[in-house]
Amino acid sequence: MGKAEDILERLRSLKESHPSIKAAMVARKGLDGLVMFPPDFKAEVSELWGPLSDSLDNILGFVGRYSDVGISRAYVELLGYGVALLPLPGSDTAVIVFIGGEDPMKAALDVMPNMEAAREWILRTL
Repeated sequence: MGKAEDILERLRSLKESHPSIKAAMVARKGLDGLVMFPPDFKAEVSELWGPLSDSLDNILGFVGRYSDVGISRAYVELLGYGVALLPLPGSDTAVIVFIGGEDPMKAALDVMPNMEAAREWILRTL
């Protein structure tokens, strides 16, 4: 397996680590990156993807602009989803999960340790 396949496998594991996680990705501004979107999530967000991806792109720009001051995590709720981001230090790239359910903020707090472990693993892999 190459690095991309290894990271995709790690994203699959992250997605499966909590029932509220709908999808996981590692991306940078421009939404360039590796994505683990199950087919049911793609269908669920297809009508919302334009505004969701535009918003996410803006957030990743913010992450890149302030990564040198140590932004360690970000959380927003967009179009009914919680979106938790853990930036890779010194970059505009982040580990991102999309969270559904009744209380996405609580779920984000629950999944944060799994996201942190995935980020550390990805940093070691890169």
